[in-house]
Amino acid sequence: MDRANIINELVMANKVELAKAKNGSMAYSYKDEINIPSIVSASEEPVYRLIAEGKNLGVLKSEIMAQLDVKKKDLTRTLDEFEKKKLIKKVGTPKQKYFLYDVTPDHTVTGGAFYDNDRFDKELVDGITHILKPHLRQIMDAQKATEGHPALLFRAASVTPGQIADWLNEKRFVKFLLTETDCRQLLDALVLEGFADRRGDEYHATLTDKPLVAAGLSFTPCGVCPLVEQCRPGGQISPETCIYLDELLEW
Repeated sequence: MDRANIINELVMANKVELAKAKNGSMAYSYKDEINIPSIVSASEEPVYRLIAEGKNLGVLKSEIMAQLDVKKKDLTRTLDEFEKKKLIKKVGTPKQKYFLYDVTPDHTVTGGAFYDNDRFDKELVDGITHILKPHLRQIMDAQKATEGHPALLFRAASVTPGQIADWLNEKRFVKFLLTETDCRQLLDALVLEGFADRRGDEYHATLTDKPLVAAGLSFTPCGVCPLVEQCRPGGQISPETCIYLDELLEW
């Protein structure tokens, strides 16, 4: 059997497909192995296969029609049957995408962990935030008690989104695993609220729960220094000898 016949047989068996290679040329490549359920008929198989190939990014109805020679009415009927049999599900509005039933859609499709059927789950976010705030405040208060200088204080009291994800997942506050991206969204929301500050990819609770006022040194490093009451000219802690002002500003 020559090469052309072998390739044709593999194409007919859905083992390989013609696709564009990295250099721009066309080449045959193996297709992912897809198990077709026995309840899917031969005429329905191409539709099921396209949805499976969409993986966690899904596929639009219009994309299926563009790739298959199928009438819109017939495709709608097939998709409805698949949904009734819990073979697939659709996610998104107004442009709905189809996924295999047991596939978790990518966060770019759903909006992330804090969306439920395209609805922002405010109750979930409020619940996690209610737990997260005391945790960040406890870390900050523990570092304040050490009476360290501001630069070390903020560093020691800071957490990363990855650390918060590990902490929340370990405590099992939610029934699913939160990702680093999910927790970065939560921490960024606390920054916008004024509860936390961010430096790079590290976050910490503000030094105090009391709102700052724009007076005197309140917005300088001295204004947030926990040792400011001990600072005096000529003293052990003194503005003349303080080495932390530039360090704090550069951090």
